[in-house]
Amino acid sequence: MRTTNCEWPKIRKRVHQSGKTSWQVDCGKISGRRLRKDFPNKKPAKVYAAQMREQSAKEGQLAGQPEEEQSELVAGPASVARDVEPACGWG
Repeated sequence: MRTTNCEWPKIRKRVHQSGKTSWQVDCGKISGRRLRKDFPNKKPAKVYAAQMREQSAKEGQLAGQPEEEQSELVAGPASVARDVEPACGWG
Protein backbone atom coordinates (compact mmCIF):
# COMPACT_ATOMS: atom_id res chain seq x y z
CA MET A 1 0.00 0.00 0.00
CA ARG A 2 1.37 3.40 -0.97
CA THR A 3 1.56 6.17 1.58
CA THR A 4 -0.11 9.45 0.91
CA ASN A 5 1.89 12.66 0.78
CA CYS A 6 0.79 13.71 4.29
CA GLU A 7 2.34 10.50 5.70
CA TRP A 8 5.68 11.06 3.97
CA PRO A 9 8.32 11.25 5.35
CA LYS A 10 7.85 8.84 8.21
CA ILE A 11 8.58 10.05 11.73
CA ARG A 12 9.56 7.36 14.22
CA LYS A 13 10.27 7.41 17.92
CA ARG A 14 13.52 5.57 18.67
CA VAL A 15 14.63 4.34 22.08
CA HIS A 16 18.36 3.67 22.17
CA GLN A 17 20.14 1.06 24.29
CA SER A 18 21.28 3.85 26.60
CA GLY A 19 17.62 4.65 27.30
CA LYS A 20 17.70 7.98 25.45
CA THR A 21 14.84 8.76 23.10
CA SER A 22 15.17 10.41 19.71
CA TRP A 23 12.87 11.05 16.77
CA GLN A 24 13.90 9.91 13.31
CA VAL A 25 12.64 11.33 10.02
CA ASP A 26 12.95 8.71 7.26
CA CYS A 27 12.61 10.20 3.78
CA GLY A 28 13.19 6.90 2.00
CA LYS A 29 15.64 6.65 -0.86
CA ILE A 30 16.63 9.85 -2.62
CA SER A 31 19.11 9.53 -5.50
CA GLY A 32 19.77 5.93 -4.54
CA ARG A 33 20.69 6.68 -0.92
CA ARG A 34 18.46 6.43 2.14
CA LEU A 35 17.98 9.80 3.83
CA ARG A 36 17.37 9.66 7.59
CA LYS A 37 17.84 12.38 10.16
CA ASP A 38 17.56 12.14 13.95
CA PHE A 39 16.29 14.83 16.33
CA PRO A 40 16.21 15.00 20.14
CA ASN A 41 12.55 16.15 20.21
CA LYS A 42 9.45 15.55 18.11
CA LYS A 43 8.84 19.21 17.26
CA PRO A 44 12.03 19.76 15.18
CA ALA A 45 11.41 16.38 13.50
CA LYS A 46 7.94 17.55 12.44
CA VAL A 47 9.37 20.84 11.15
CA TYR A 48 12.02 19.00 9.10
CA ALA A 49 9.39 16.60 7.71
CA ALA A 50 7.22 19.56 6.68
CA GLN A 51 10.23 21.16 4.95
CA MET A 52 10.88 17.94 3.04
CA ARG A 53 7.21 17.76 1.95
CA GLU A 54 7.38 21.38 0.80
CA GLN A 55 10.62 20.74 -1.11
CA SER A 56 9.12 17.66 -2.76
CA ALA A 57 6.03 19.60 -3.82
CA LYS A 58 8.19 22.41 -5.21
CA GLU A 59 10.26 19.95 -7.25
CA GLY A 60 7.05 18.41 -8.57
CA GLN A 61 5.87 21.82 -9.77
CA LEU A 62 9.19 22.37 -11.55
CA ALA A 63 8.83 19.16 -13.57
CA GLY A 64 6.68 20.79 -16.26
CA GLN A 65 8.81 23.93 -16.59
CA PRO A 66 11.50 24.45 -19.27
CA GLU A 67 15.04 23.87 -17.98
CA GLU A 68 15.99 27.59 -18.13
CA GLU A 69 13.03 28.54 -15.94
CA GLN A 70 13.77 25.71 -13.49
CA SER A 71 17.28 27.00 -12.83
CA GLU A 72 15.97 30.53 -12.28
CA LEU A 73 13.27 29.32 -9.89
CA VAL A 74 15.70 27.20 -7.87
CA ALA A 75 18.88 29.33 -7.91
CA GLY A 76 17.54 32.77 -8.75
CA PRO A 77 18.52 34.65 -11.91
CA ALA A 78 21.21 32.97 -14.03
CA SER A 79 23.56 35.97 -13.78
CA VAL A 80 23.66 35.65 -9.98
CA ALA A 81 24.31 31.90 -10.07
CA ARG A 82 27.12 32.33 -12.62
CA ASP A 83 28.97 34.94 -10.52
CA VAL A 84 29.20 32.73 -7.43
CA GLU A 85 32.30 30.55 -7.09
CA PRO A 86 31.67 26.89 -6.25
CA ALA A 87 32.23 26.07 -2.57
CA CYS A 88 34.26 22.99 -3.46
CA GLY A 89 36.89 25.06 -5.34
CA TRP A 90 36.42 23.30 -8.69
CA GLY A 91 35.63 26.49 -10.50
